[in-house]
Amino acid sequence: MEIVTRLQFLATKDALEVDEAALSLIAARANGSLHDAETTLDQLSLLDRRVSLAMVEELVSLFLSFTDMYPNQLLSIIIMVALIHLKLLLFQGMMDHLWCLLMHLH
Repeated sequence: MEIVTRLQFLATKDALEVDEAALSLIAARANGSLHDAETTLDQLSLLDRRVSLAMVEELVSLFLSFTDMYPNQLLSIIIMVALIHLKLLLFQGMMDHLWCLLMHLH
């Protein structure tokens, strides 16, 4: 419950609209790690100022599917973060930026 309270404080401070159930799921998935819970909330807030339970469930589902596919946990985390950042780029309509980046790497 302490983690949920801290997440509520951060959400209020950052003017986020977050479902109570979403905070509870974030806290549960953090397995007692306040740092992990705060990081998850921070990443989700980059996608939208409103963090819903469905959004957290999607993130958890994404993470679990990659963890199953790639048992190396570090690799799974890197892939998940990359997907979150890609989704953020797509949400912000920055396909041109992504295209230029890809062409530059090629």
